[in-house]
Amino acid sequence: MNLDNLRDSLNNLLVDESLPVQASTNWATRTESLSTGLGGVRLAVLEYDRLTRLSDWRFDAIDITNVFSAEMPFLDSPTLKDSKLYDSPKTEALGDVFLGYASKVWTHLVLHEPIVELPFLDKPNDIVRPGLGHGELARDLVRCAIEEKWLSYLPSLGDVNGVGWCNGKSGLLSVLALCYEKSGNEDLLNHIVELHDEIFVLAAEKLETTEFGLCHGIAGVFACLAGSSRVLRDTVRSDQIKERFLEFQESINLTLLPPNLNIDNSWLTGSAGFLWASCSIFQKPKLNPLFPSDQEPI
Repeated sequence: MNLDNLRDSLNNLLVDESLPVQASTNWATRTESLSTGLGGVRLAVLEYDRLTRLSDWRFDAIDITNVFSAEMPFLDSPTLKDSKLYDSPKTEALGDVFLGYASKVWTHLVLHEPIVELPFLDKPNDIVRPGLGHGELARDLVRCAIEEKWLSYLPSLGDVNGVGWCNGKSGLLSVLALCYEKSGNEDLLNHIVELHDEIFVLAAEKLETTEFGLCHGIAGVFACLAGSSRVLRDTVRSDQIKERFLEFQESINLTLLPPNLNIDNSWLTGSAGFLWASCSIFQKPKLNPLFPSDQEPI
């Protein structure tokens, strides 16, 4: 995979307004959101240029309530801002990292802002399962965060299966790192090491059969592994991740898309996310909605 070519094609997508970010047989979209739109494409291009062309950048965050639906409309002067897609009700469901009160808490954790306690209904949205995305792991994390029980909170390590960030063990790794960052509890480091090594082995077994993106796929797994190795300050594990990811990069199949998509250049599930992950393996990103403990200070 030639990353320069991928970067240039994504930059061309930003310029050519006739090109979709995502498309299937019957629809195409070109929104501004970070997760599935142009905002995430810009984020990937910025990180790649920062890594390869030493063009450093910083961003301002303005009234962000949901980092995944936020917009980043500029390349030359990046600003992360609320999409204003809908008005939040005064009392909403606890939800998950993508919707509801939990998405607000997760966004504050990503941006390293104080958590604002608001009224919420202690119930999920439409999906109930273990894991971080749409999962009980996110809801338990919110309860811990608003009660400031970081020192005593330990996620249930046996409930989460699979390897991805959204619904698997990589999301659990992200939460463990957050708990360690907030509490300083050294006992958590042993759990992080064990989970890190387990995920590394599982990922190697699934390289050929798992989609490549950030949400459920291999790029997100390696981005989380890179983050945990930096949290652990473990250069041996970090070098292992880089070596294995470069092997994956050589054989990646960018046509192995999520179901019902024929084109996917998005950050969360598509090629922009793969480019972003290719950078985050080698240096801390400026913004890391997957692994908030591993990013440069805002």
